[in-house]
Amino acid sequence: MLIASVLICVFAGSFTFLVNSGIRQVNNSRQITRSVFIAKSMIEEMRSKPFDSLFLYNNSRFDNGSGIIIVSPAGNDLISIKVSRKVELNTLRSRY
Repeated sequence: MLIASVLICVFAGSFTFLVNSGIRQVNNSRQITRSVFIAKSMIEEMRSKPFDSLFLYNNSRFDNGSGIIIVSPAGNDLISIKVSRKVELNTLRSRY
C-alpha cells in the first residue's frame, strides 16, 4: 500500500509539472505571436508613410514603450526599418 501511494504521488507530481510546463509554453507562444503581429503592423504602417518623413520615427517607441523602431540609411534612396518587440523584423524601403 505504501509503495502504491508513493507511485501515485510521483505520477501526480510529474503530471502537474508537465501541465504547468505546457501552460507556460502556450503563454510564451501567444506572446511571441502577438509580438510578431504588432511588429508586422508597425512595418506596414511605416511603409504607408512618405519616404522623407520616415527618419522622424527613428528611436520612437510603440505599444506602451515595449517596442522600438530604428530607421537608418541603407543607400542613397534606400532606408532600413527595424521594428523590435520581443522579436525583430527588418525591411527595406525605397524612395521609388
